[in-house]
Amino acid sequence: MAETVPSDVKKVVTFIFPADAQGNLLLRDNNPVPYGTGFFVGIKDDAGNGVYGYLVTAKHVLKDPQGNDFNRVFLRLNRKMMHSLLLWI
Repeated sequence: MAETVPSDVKKVVTFIFPADAQGNLLLRDNNPVPYGTGFFVGIKDDAGNGVYGYLVTAKHVLKDPQGNDFNRVFLRLNRKMMHSLLLWI
């Protein structure tokens, strides 16, 4: 069963960036290359002890132009009080 998502999380959208062949953030003209967007959902565990968080995006966002899965992608999360945060997954 889906858990109610806090209102501040409902507004969080992430940009997804692919990695290059070496696993580093793909840059073009020294800027990260955005490949798509995603959002987050939380699902309460059956025992009621926690929530599992998931990133939701379209399948093609996680694939290269040849249709192969990226080995690594990066997520940019915007923060209210600071600069954005770039995470790899």
